[in-house]
Amino acid sequence: LKPTRSQAPSWHTFVLQPFARSTGVAARIPVAISMGCISAKQEKAEVEAQKGEEKEEAEMEAQKVEEKAQPLPWSWIPRPEWWNKFEAPPPPPSEEQREAFLRKVDGAWGTVVERLLRDSPPNIKGDKQCVLAAVSKCGMALHYADETLKSDKQVVLAAVTQDGRALKFALNGLNQDPDCLKAAGIFDEEKDKVYERDEKVTLSVKFSLAQQSTTYATDFAKGMKKDDYLKEFKTYNPNAWCKDSCDENFTDINHPCRGTSSTCGIHHKNLDPGTQRPCSTSCWRFAFRFHQEESKESRGFMIQVEETAGLGDGQKIETEMAREANLKVFRTYTNYEGVDGRDMGRISKAVKEWYDGDCAN
Repeated sequence: LKPTRSQAPSWHTFVLQPFARSTGVAARIPVAISMGCISAKQEKAEVEAQKGEEKEEAEMEAQKVEEKAQPLPWSWIPRPEWWNKFEAPPPPPSEEQREAFLRKVDGAWGTVVERLLRDSPPNIKGDKQCVLAAVSKCGMALHYADETLKSDKQVVLAAVTQDGRALKFALNGLNQDPDCLKAAGIFDEEKDKVYERDEKVTLSVKFSLAQQSTTYATDFAKGMKKDDYLKEFKTYNPNAWCKDSCDENFTDINHPCRGTSSTCGIHHKNLDPGTQRPCSTSCWRFAFRFHQEESKESRGFMIQVEETAGLGDGQKIETEMAREANLKVFRTYTNYEGVDGRDMGRISKAVKEWYDGDCAN
């Protein structure tokens, strides 16, 4: 071959080699197995191919670096609540942000306030002044506050004072705190309070103070306190107590514990040494049976609240214990998610008729 350029010809030795890649313009394809002279055009094409290959290799390396920088798949899994304590809190809002939010809250009411906090950036949800303003006008807005403020007693008290149902969003044990329970209107264990009637009532309800729970039981307990007749009775609400269990599954109906000293597996923890009454370390079944027995001895009764989804597993156990204690049970049924004030009137009427009939049934 005659060289087409003035400079000396380039001599190359081509050797067979495997493909570097299955695809791509830079894949090395052997074109000759001989020694000879190539034209400038061929040499230029080879140089361009080499440059293309180097460019592709650089792009692949860059892609690898980018992939390493991407979050791992497991980091997309929703984190548990306790994980948040290890993260840095959001920066505080600017004065302009805070004032703008407070103006909006001042001009809003009810669920509008709840939506305002829901749609706010994290630094507003984590600002105590902003959250206090919101929950003071709509207690249920506590749902959207930063986790740290759900553990702040001042914030929780402000929320539950406005709406007792907000207690279900409180964290770090504040949903069982006596002051918060009183502010929410569901605590009924005041030592010095005198009730008009001597009979005692035991309330059988689903647990309503966890975030995933409904608020029906809380609304029902507050409704009883507002009813002119039912509020005359001292009522035991199991939701207002933090208790243990001798059943590792808590509500396994096949577990032998029925709240008596002979059936409970942790009977040594069930009574406070000073008062000889159930305490925070009591098995919940023992504490509930204790109050059932008090209701029976005082000619009282039990009100069992069945929600739309039916009785809970714990309530089924409470039914068996009431049967063993020979305690009168009034069971309520509903087709609604909320509690109507008129429902309390129907219940109080049934209770009055029972007493008027000398508790015959």
